[in-house]
Amino acid sequence: MIQLHKWANAIMKSFKQNPMTHLRFISTKKYRPGHLYRNESLRKSPENITTSKVHQTQPVKINASAERKKQDLISIVKSEPKGVSSQVFKLSQMRTSESEWNTEGSFSIDKAPVWFSKIHQDLIKYVKFPVASTGHKDYNLWTLQLMTTSELMSMAQGAKAGDNDTKNLITALWRRLDAMSMEERLTVADIFYLNNIPSRNYYSALFTYVDEMLEYLEFTPLQIARLAFHIKVHGDAPKTLYLTTEELMLKNLSNFDMNLIAIICHLFFIGQNRLQSFQLLDQIATRLLDDFKTVNHHYLPLLMKMLRYSNYINISFYKTLGNKVIEMNVFQSFNSMSSIMHFAFTYASVRITHPDIFTQILFRCDKMEQRARIKDIAKIVWACGTLVTDHPEHLKLIQTILNKVKRKLSLGEVWRYPDNLVDFLMGLALLNIYPVELYNKLFHPETIKMIFGLKSDRDKIMQLQFFDQSLLIECPHYSGNTLTESDRIHVQKQLKFISLEVDLKLRTSVTPAMKALQSLLGDKFVHCTFVLPHFKTADLVVVYDKKQKCFIEPTSVLLPSSISELNKLDTENIERVVLQLLSKAQTTYDNKPLGMLHCKTRQLQALGYKVILVTAEEAETYSLIGQEATQQLLLSHLSSLLGMTLK
Repeated sequence: MIQLHKWANAIMKSFKQNPMTHLRFISTKKYRPGHLYRNESLRKSPENITTSKVHQTQPVKINASAERKKQDLISIVKSEPKGVSSQVFKLSQMRTSESEWNTEGSFSIDKAPVWFSKIHQDLIKYVKFPVASTGHKDYNLWTLQLMTTSELMSMAQGAKAGDNDTKNLITALWRRLDAMSMEERLTVADIFYLNNIPSRNYYSALFTYVDEMLEYLEFTPLQIARLAFHIKVHGDAPKTLYLTTEELMLKNLSNFDMNLIAIICHLFFIGQNRLQSFQLLDQIATRLLDDFKTVNHHYLPLLMKMLRYSNYINISFYKTLGNKVIEMNVFQSFNSMSSIMHFAFTYASVRITHPDIFTQILFRCDKMEQRARIKDIAKIVWACGTLVTDHPEHLKLIQTILNKVKRKLSLGEVWRYPDNLVDFLMGLALLNIYPVELYNKLFHPETIKMIFGLKSDRDKIMQLQFFDQSLLIECPHYSGNTLTESDRIHVQKQLKFISLEVDLKLRTSVTPAMKALQSLLGDKFVHCTFVLPHFKTADLVVVYDKKQKCFIEPTSVLLPSSISELNKLDTENIERVVLQLLSKAQTTYDNKPLGMLHCKTRQLQALGYKVILVTAEEAETYSLIGQEATQQLLLSHLSSLLGMTLK
């Protein structure tokens, strides 16, 4: 003990003279075991190596021994290993300034949602926390270095945010991060979260350490979940750490409880981070189907959000999942319409139909409408429109829901959340349902003002143009509020970036088809344009005179505003044809038209056009098979439509 005191005095004297010499920091280079542990006995300590890979069910014991105290002291004395760089934590970042302390840590447990704190309580259920200790009244950064990790953790348990003692304590803990066990590292983070202590330096050190040392570390599934939780809380982890967490999950997924996987997925989602590994997503989907009966139903929406956000596409999976949801009567266990909404929203987002599950969704939506948010109802109806859920039973339920919404939706609520009304009306319009009372509220001057003022992530300008033009075509007798001319000019200015040239670059099948037909019929007889200005996909227009038996030049595009001119056209002898060259994004993955394509075709037909739908599979070949072969395919479509052989 005398020798230890001599060492300590020497260290403090040296540190006061040149403190920067003894600062310990984490490197961006890959640590070697020798760099991680300052001496052999500490490196082999079971306290520092976690060997269990199964779900943790027993509390972790934290040892506090004289030998550990000695090793802690030795680790302070040892000099920095050669070759370790300081790219991640510069020395200036290591010294926590007063101004940094006051500004760091934007997350507050006091302001955290109840469900978020509940997740943390579930994750720390088996964590053994040290007894809180206030420590010595006169301790400082130097004396803290002489304490064991267990003693420091006990002091952290009783620490308060904002004072200098806590600041020194945080510094002492992150400095010995590499000498702690993984359970200790995460427990310290848990303590800081529970005590609402901002600790940017500790989190940064922890995340960088895990990111760099992954190949030497072992985690239990519960520890991975706790790590993911603190990544979300901190909100500023290295991007590579998310991939590191995915790698950890992929290696140990068979040992995970499916409910724990759901929690981790949700933590990724609320942190706006997709799962990048398709292999991991595929394994999670497989596990979900295999273990479906053991999954907490309330965790299913968490998984649906991540699958949607990560754009996981697997037709067989979603079909089977929908069947299991129906079989287990999952929706009956939900008290919140929001949980049900995520199923509808996910199926629409990944473009996979499942009429039976939408029957169940709409039925529950009807029953729960009184306590449901308009936001959730709107997204469900939008999903129905997107997937063209137009079975008579579906339409009957949608109409019932619509009638209830019309009765209770006030202008005040519309002005607070105008984008919800837009989503609701969009889903209905795709199904050819136009509730005039709600459109009168939508086009109220105050509502339009609110929509124009929405932030970019909630922008609904394009939908306004869609409604304005669609009403003229499909609801010509509507006489309520509409966009003013100044509103229309503003909308057009906002949408000027969507041009024909841009669309032709994105949809590469259109230009080869246009050139093939123009070469055959003549340039002036084939027009490529936005036939309907509120649908920003280019189509080919040709006009055939059955009396003269030849193609003639198309007239100017028939705008919805001139629909009264429709009756003046010679529809008996003149066939106006629109060739829609589809892309895969316009259809579901089971090859059914999505709502926008379905609605566009319906409106073109209402204006007297004959429509030819060229599948994406065929259209994509036009740039490969040559002009002559393309001409033959297009003439075949035209001949079939017109009922004659064209050459």
